[in-house]
Formats: sequence, C-alpha cells, structure tokens
Amino acid sequence: MAAAKATSSNKQASLKEDELSKMKSELKKVENDETKATSLFNRPFDFVLIGFYLTFIASTAFFDYHTVIAPALGVTVRDLIDKDIDRPLNWPPAGFTKSTYKLYGEKVDPIMINNPFFWQLMEWINVIFMTLGNILMASAFIFGWKSFRAFGIIHATSLLYSLILCLGVGLFGEPGYEAVDKFQFVTAYSLYLTFPFVIIGRLWRESPNAFSLSYVKSKPISQHLLQAFCLVHIVFFVSFFYHWIIVNDPELLPWLPEYPIVGQFFLRIAKLKNL
Repeated sequence: MAAAKATSSNKQASLKEDELSKMKSELKKVENDETKATSLFNRPFDFVLIGFYLTFIASTAFFDYHTVIAPALGVTVRDLIDKDIDRPLNWPPAGFTKSTYKLYGEKVDPIMINNPFFWQLMEWINVIFMTLGNILMASAFIFGWKSFRAFGIIHATSLLYSLILCLGVGLFGEPGYEAVDKFQFVTAYSLYLTFPFVIIGRLWRESPNAFSLSYVKSKPISQHLLQAFCLVHIVFFVSFFYHWIIVNDPELLPWLPEYPIVGQFFLRIAKLKNL
C-alpha cells in the first residue's frame, strides 16, 4: 500500500515537473518572440526600407555631391557642367553632370546649380551625416539591431526637417531658388517626405522589439495603412520617373524600352515644359 502511494506521488511530481517545464518553455518562446530579432524574411516590408536607405545613399552620391565638391575645387556647379574640370576619382561622372544633372537643375530645381551657401551646408550634412546614418540604419534593419531604434527615429526626423526646408525654398523661394516646374519638383522629393513618417511609425513602439516576430504579428492598423500608402507611392514614383527618363533624357538609360508602361498619362505629366 505504501509502495503504491509512493508511486502515485512520484507520478504526480513528475507530471508537475513536466507542466512546469512546458510553462517555462512557452514563457521562453514568448520572451524570444518579443525580444529576439527575427529573420529579415519574416519582416518583408523592411526590404522596402532598406531599399530606401540605399537609394538615398545613391542619390546623395550622384546629385548632392555636386554642391559640395564644386566649392571644394574652387569652382561653381555651373563650371562643372560647362567645363571639363578634373574631380577626385572622376566623381560625379562628367557625363551625368552634363546631361541629367544639368537638365534637372535647369528645368526643375535651379538651386542645385546656383548653389547658395545655406544649400551647401545642407548638402554637407547629407553627404557626411545622413549618408553615415543611412548605412547604419540599413544595417540595423538587415540584422535587427534594436539598439538603433532611437537613432532611426532621430535620423528620420532630421530628414523630414531638411526636406520641409527644401520644399519651402523650392515652392516659395526667390527667383533662382524657386523650382521651375513645381509639380515635378514636389514629385521628385515626395518619397523623402513619405518615408520618414513610415520609418518613425515602424520604430515608434519601444516594446516589443521592433524587429521581433511578436511585433511583426501585432502591428497596429495605422502602420499597415502607412505601409500600403508607401507602396502605392513607390509605384507612382518609379512609373513617373521611368517615363521622365524616356521623354526627357533617353540617353541616360538607352536600354529602356521606348514605350509607355501605362498608357499616355505618365508621358504627358513627365514631359518637361519648353524642352
């Protein structure tokens, strides 16, 4: 009788240990889901954000760099366009400067050629600090570095601040600074207005870890709406500038097919005036 009771007691103890073990395992799984970064493939929209950071780096290298290298060489941006001036590492490419950059500066955004001192300061910030931030944040989204959450919000806010100044000058600035084609000017910069809001929304919640599986599964509806708007905006932006190149600067990417993707609409709105 005593042996039977002992056996029953041992079974109960064993069952309790199993239940406790399962509870600990489940708690650990929940904790991992909330704190541990999940694979990038479980965060598909983050591919879009990484693409934005990399595109920002490229646009800075091709466009913004003109406005800082010209004063450093003791010349103007107009000199870089009109003359054959040696530049470190032959960058930006002279062919790009004399074609696409010239076309965009003359027909859309003349401040990029006139290059006032305050614009040079803004572009130095882009070339040095924002580019470094883009590299760090692209890496943070790739590897799920939670410690860069606050930095990502600050970086996005800085971009939003500089973009508002840029839009203000282009839309309401004095002659020589004011955009020539305001629709195309706003379109060109529009993604830089959308993405900061999307990134801030993506990183706003401190807990759970923004790169965790738990966070991905519990994103608020506001973030889904922001991301959906962002994707629609990207489709419009890419379609617009695909047609912009076809119509206004076909030699930039000569391998692009010379026909519209979506009817004649984008061809009409992308064509520069007086070209």
